[in-house]
Amino acid sequence: MKRVLGLLLGLLFAALIATVSFFPPYGVHASAASGLGLDTAKIDALVQEAMEQYRIPGLAVGFVHRDHTVYVQGYGIADEGKRPVSPATPFMLGSISKSFTALAIMQLVEQGRLKLDDPVRQHLPELRWEEFEAGGPVTVRHLLNQTSGLSTYHGKAWLADGKLMPADALRRLDGVKLKEAAGAVFYYSNVNFVLLGEIVARVSGMSYEKYVVKSIFQPLEMRNSFDGNSDDGRMAVGYQSVFGKMLETRHPIAPALVPAGFLAASAEDMTHYLTVQLNGGQYGGRAILTPEGIRTMHTPEAGQSYGFGWFAFGDRIWHGGDNENFHSDVIVDLDSGWGLVVLMNTNDALKTTLYGHAYGELSMRLMEAVVRGGDLPPGYPPSVRFGPIEEILNAAYAVVMVWIAAVVVGIVVHRGRGGSRFPVWLRALAIALLYIMLPLTVLIAVPRLAGAPWGTVLRFCPGSGHALLVLSFALIVLGTVQMFSLTARRV
Repeated sequence: MKRVLGLLLGLLFAALIATVSFFPPYGVHASAASGLGLDTAKIDALVQEAMEQYRIPGLAVGFVHRDHTVYVQGYGIADEGKRPVSPATPFMLGSISKSFTALAIMQLVEQGRLKLDDPVRQHLPELRWEEFEAGGPVTVRHLLNQTSGLSTYHGKAWLADGKLMPADALRRLDGVKLKEAAGAVFYYSNVNFVLLGEIVARVSGMSYEKYVVKSIFQPLEMRNSFDGNSDDGRMAVGYQSVFGKMLETRHPIAPALVPAGFLAASAEDMTHYLTVQLNGGQYGGRAILTPEGIRTMHTPEAGQSYGFGWFAFGDRIWHGGDNENFHSDVIVDLDSGWGLVVLMNTNDALKTTLYGHAYGELSMRLMEAVVRGGDLPPGYPPSVRFGPIEEILNAAYAVVMVWIAAVVVGIVVHRGRGGSRFPVWLRALAIALLYIMLPLTVLIAVPRLAGAPWGTVLRFCPGSGHALLVLSFALIVLGTVQMFSLTARRV
């Protein structure tokens, strides 16, 4: 039985590490889509198929061609009240928020209020990095390109603190040791954009949130866009799979992290944003940024594929966003003039880690279908298939809990009785390995391999993460009790 328990714990450990109902489509601009040869019926069918396969409660898509919104559609539900998703339903954007923060910085640069090569400490003097800046000072450009030397871990760790304020973030970074010299290595980190958000606030003289509303959302007529802490009930509610059941989940949003991943917008609003990317910074005859500024944002430095909140590959720029219970994608094909946004109110970190990023693949394939003039690429439906990992894990958790209960009962019933047929040293070794070393390995290795503390792991993997954490501690306690029992018998 101990071998069985060991195998089950090993499975749980490996799995975590490796870690709808539909309403009729609700959309607009179908005639424009028809005029450009976009087969909206196929798009609708493919999206709904993916939603059923991946258990996505609600989803919205938006297609833009050059300076026109071509097709915007909502599918599924926004919350447990069965509110239908519409083109105006806001979703959390995740890391797509970073390109908005970069746009805010570029606006301030074009206004002459800061420079891309300004040292960060020129605007945030409370940060003391002198002794770690062997390659020169960290600049605004380094933050935008994710080459500041600040680690990925810091950005993930902060996700667990739903109360983190910008001032708290700056205090935590005061004197922090850079992982690499500035400009040397790319490390994707939320911290870079937390600092950029604070620079926007300092230079503009208003909060980051107010600046984005005044200088980006309002000029772009993004009427259903806001920071995640300002939701008035319009936003879709996020869902996560908890022991295999899709449940609404709500997580506190740290104000400091809004510039890095917690802006919200509707698909309809995001088509306005995509128009800016495809038209040299113009929207509705208004200049949000100059053509040169847009080109700067779309052009990574030599040897890099990332810059200013965008990944770039040839003529295509894109970015995905992952909150605990939302996923989003934006893709812009600068050559064909097509842009796509996909927003959904779920995110399954465990399954996408184990089986592949099905959400992002759906978005990429939709974009390919549009660029090819409506013909769907070969290989549809999506190749990523979610397997029965949750059913396997649930069964394993149940067996481990029954095992723990049986051992506890055995300890109580047989307390004070004779010994075992196995020598004490062998029993002690088995207890040490199975009840102490293995769960300790889980407790230490999971956050290290995830690059984030347990608090972040639990937010992204509710249910399974909690079960693994609790069962690991339970086994350690049980092993400690058995060790004391063996010692007492020897005495």
